[in-house]
Amino acid sequence: MKLKLATKINVLVLSIILVFAAVIGVVVNDQITKGIKAFATEKARADLALAHRYIDERFPGDWKATDGELYKGTTLMNDNFDLVDAIGEDTGDTVTIFSGDTRISTNVLIDGERPLGPKPLKK
Repeated sequence: MKLKLATKINVLVLSIILVFAAVIGVVVNDQITKGIKAFATEKARADLALAHRYIDERFPGDWKATDGELYKGTTLMNDNFDLVDAIGEDTGDTVTIFSGDTRISTNVLIDGERPLGPKPLKK
């Protein structure tokens, strides 16, 4: 079956348009993904800096870990839920303080409990 010249041209133009649209879709998707990742990274950096300043101003002194307890100056950070709740409220983030690989304070609640310790969180 022979196609008319006009039909061949229409098919060719449509094919070019579809390829062009697909390429644009891929490029736009890539740029949006990069933008979202950059925004999320910058927000995380800014929130970490805010939390660091907040803790330094509120609790003067050096960090030290002794017998499974983490101190900032003379303040025990283990189970310091007021601190993580305040930072989480100000930033809108999930906040967890670790000592090594052990969660010692968090604003995360699972079934009304704060999951502390080295065990991984259940998803």
